[in-house]
Amino acid sequence: ATAVRPSPVVAARSGAITAAAAGSSSSSSGVVDSDEPKDIQKLRRQIQDLRVNLIRAAVRLGLSASNEQLGQYLGVLDRLEKVQAPSAKPRPDVNKLAVQEALELNESEAPDSKLGTNLVVLVIGMTGTGKSELINSVLEKPVLGTSAFRESTKRIRIVKGAVAGK
Repeated sequence: ATAVRPSPVVAARSGAITAAAAGSSSSSSGVVDSDEPKDIQKLRRQIQDLRVNLIRAAVRLGLSASNEQLGQYLGVLDRLEKVQAPSAKPRPDVNKLAVQEALELNESEAPDSKLGTNLVVLVIGMTGTGKSELINSVLEKPVLGTSAFRESTKRIRIVKGAVAGK
């Protein structure tokens, strides 16, 4: 009989938007209503930039722009925007606009270009469940020691890295 080990839990949160991303106007066309207050316009631009960068990162990781999990994250951003910036007017399909912009940017920029946003990932789980191996796999290089026969991480580790600009 083979023992089943629980999988590591991965949680992620989006980092701060860089000044260049926050100020970009390319994602604003069709997304921002010039009749709305400036703070609402800024919020809509920031949320749209998050959508675009999320889609760009997912596509760079080999996922389809119509991936189900990606759609769930985009749905969360939609609900966030509706709560933080409700609109009486009909809104364009902001996710469709984000996919279009993300694909255009990915085609026009180098595959390892920076996306303008950071991602902080917390990986937790029981001993021996493959957390270090997961981190090594995501970063595409062995940054943490692993062993199939003994626990390899004795303390909390902070690992920083970038994966082809993702």
